[in-house]
Amino acid sequence: VFIGYPPDTNKILPPGVMAGAPSLGGMFGSAPQFVGECNPYTVTAPASHWTPSDEIIQEIRHGEGMVLYPYDDSKGPATRRFTSYQGFFKTGQYSPRNEDLGYATIGVGHLIKVHETSKYPANVEITEAAAMALFKKDLISHAKPIAQHVKVPISQGQYDALASFIYNVGSGNFRKSQVLALLNAGDCAGAAGAFMNHTKSRGKELAGLVRRRTREAQRFVG
Repeated sequence: VFIGYPPDTNKILPPGVMAGAPSLGGMFGSAPQFVGECNPYTVTAPASHWTPSDEIIQEIRHGEGMVLYPYDDSKGPATRRFTSYQGFFKTGQYSPRNEDLGYATIGVGHLIKVHETSKYPANVEITEAAAMALFKKDLISHAKPIAQHVKVPISQGQYDALASFIYNVGSGNFRKSQVLALLNAGDCAGAAGAFMNHTKSRGKELAGLVRRRTREAQRFVG
């Protein structure tokens, strides 16, 4: 069972024509851009003060989609269901057997570790409630680097934007990103624009990632 909108993002191993919008040039080969001034009147606090809001939880859930059975995240919803894990894992806790495969996944983008295959048997569905509980747990875990690495006060909107960003690009890419560097340097508008540096997967710009980065940047400056 696939629930929700078709996923508009892929997991991935800055100004434009109007505030809060990607430039049209980004749709035709040049880098997408974002222009936006940060709201100086939002309430800010140390990053450790915040947790993901209900609004961002629902936004990510709909953007990622929800699949209630184990699947290969590199294939379409109709063809990616597992009948067996045999031969899928190669080395490491996530590694697929070759580069043509994606990752074993369930729920809202949860990567199934080798030791979890007995918990999520191939071809067996979980409930929507179980998928949401797993997603919320994952999101909180993914968001931990925000408190660890953001050195300036931020707003709920900025925290939510960063949580969505990390859930998609991973904590390693977040730590190396200009989003973090510019935010810690006090350049809020520059940090918002830097979200648009992350719109490609395997070297190809994806419209879904442009949309997601734009939403995150809009939330960041709001």
